[in-house]
Amino acid sequence: MLKTDSIYLSQIFQILLFPFMLGLLTLSYMPEWTSLMAIFGIFYLSIYILFIYFLKIKIQTEIILYIIWVMWSMTGFFIATNQVLFYDSLRTIIQMAALILIISGITSLKGNLKSVLYAIILAGWIIAAESFLAGEFMLNPSEVDLEPRAAGIIGNPNEFAHHLLYVIFAIFFLMDTTCSRTKRIFLLSAIFFTVVAIVFSGSRQGLIGLIIFMGAWFYNTKGKKFKQNPLLILFLTIALVCIIYFFVTFILTNTYMGERLADAENENSRIQMYLDAFNIVRENPIFGIGLDNFRVFSTSGKYSHSDYMEVMTNTGIIGFFLYFSIYYILWRRLQKLRSNSRDATSDYYMGVIRSSLITILILGFVQPYIKFKLPWIFIAGIAGYLWHMNEKPISVIEQGEN
Repeated sequence: MLKTDSIYLSQIFQILLFPFMLGLLTLSYMPEWTSLMAIFGIFYLSIYILFIYFLKIKIQTEIILYIIWVMWSMTGFFIATNQVLFYDSLRTIIQMAALILIISGITSLKGNLKSVLYAIILAGWIIAAESFLAGEFMLNPSEVDLEPRAAGIIGNPNEFAHHLLYVIFAIFFLMDTTCSRTKRIFLLSAIFFTVVAIVFSGSRQGLIGLIIFMGAWFYNTKGKKFKQNPLLILFLTIALVCIIYFFVTFILTNTYMGERLADAENENSRIQMYLDAFNIVRENPIFGIGLDNFRVFSTSGKYSHSDYMEVMTNTGIIGFFLYFSIYYILWRRLQKLRSNSRDATSDYYMGVIRSSLITILILGFVQPYIKFKLPWIFIAGIAGYLWHMNEKPISVIEQGEN
């Protein structure tokens, strides 16, 4: 195949990637559109595999590890107590493997992470707008007979808040050192409304994730600059504490999330889930108990509410190391690129990615990502982007990012 044909194919795949991701993050939640998205996904994957050789797309180590983990999880066929739950989850993670294979590969061609980020942002705003129009944004939901938490078309308030948290990741990535004042004002306004939507979700995880990310972002992108000025650090610390105080006080006294935060100290079900998980791992250390079978053995009858415990109990210790090696490889590549960076914009991008990964890993203690497609769309984009950056001088911002 001629070089010009390869370039043409590459452009087609990158153009199709945006609507593909946007549909996955919106239409796939609607039963009437699910079949259409499945057909689109199968067609896209088939064409992608057909031309993967001609486009010279490299499969990143992280993606190979995910595929190996999926294959390892198939051992659950011999041990899962509830085969229905096992097959349903297996089908989901196989679909996820195909999804991240496509996204990481296409992103790695030009290093164009912004296609992924724009899809996440637009999908998040569509979901939030639908939730607002449905009347789910209420300061005093106890006064009316309605669900007091915003969930939108997703139907799950925690996943709704998590999607909006990834919108925050994406917006901060776009707000780089070359960002104009007008664009910065627009993005800051977008951040404000996204935070408001997170508050109306009533998700404690979303709020905690937001605070973690903001702290990590400040340290990873501004830390070097402010370390040289102790007085400025003191002033900013005092200002930040005041802002957080008034923000949290308002939430505690005026929103349903405040009620949930106040009741958090009385909730011990998650602790019991961890105890159940440790007992399961002790009795089934190698192979685990099969995908989604934690709920069969737990006293609560629910999934573990922890990515770490869900993966370890479902696929055993070997599956746990395969799965989390993905983050280790990403982190190593990120650290290498960051240490060699001589460009302010690239250094900022690395700081935002690092802050996002830190937030994802911490929230993994209270949120399972094993069947949640949004984190893997984001991680696949990051994998392709970092691989592309690793293949060229770090000081050069790729054309796909301009």
